Amino acid sequence: MTENVETVAGRNLEQDGALIEQMMAEEALREEIREELKNVLGARARVELFAEMMDKYGLDAVLGMVPLPVAPEAATAVAQSVYLLAEAGNAGLSKMDMLKIVGLETADFFVGVAGMKTGVLDYLFKANKQAAKYFARQEEAVVARAKELGLTEEQIAEIRQEASIFPRIGKKVLSLDSLGKSKEKSV
Repeated sequence: MTENVETVAGRNLEQDGALIEQMMAEEALREEIREELKNVLGARARVELFAEMMDKYGLDAVLGMVPLPVAPEAATAVAQSVYLLAEAGNAGLSKMDMLKIVGLETADFFVGVAGMKTGVLDYLFKANKQAAKYFARQEEAVVARAKELGLTEEQIAEIRQEASIFPRIGKKVLSLDSLGKSKEKSV
């Protein structure tokens, strides 16, 4: 064996350099998935709150009956669609899921027009709750990818807390209870 120490040392440095580059690339991927997870968790939480206000508490039906210079149902349908599509973009939903959300909002518009006098049909058709399911599905996919990249349940829980839309108060977090009442729960 005629290899000298410099050749062996050079080869080890190259291997170490490649290993370091691989580790840096993996860390960059983990950081990217953390950011993606934070985005999808935040978007899902906001959309679920929006859906609850619009569908469960009937804000959609109420807004549809407000006399506006333009057709109230059309105005609320466009506003809801724009908001949900913006959040869908933040969450990284596919174009197909975005089209389905637009379809739900279009159906909600026609249901609202059909029941314009009472708002009952609009209250019964839960388009925003149905749209929120696409965000939940996206969250599941991103969490699975995060786990594949080595993020632990604890790290995911920390990211979930960072993305929370409810303010942290000491060791308590405010959360919405049914019927809009606030309650505290330990974290």
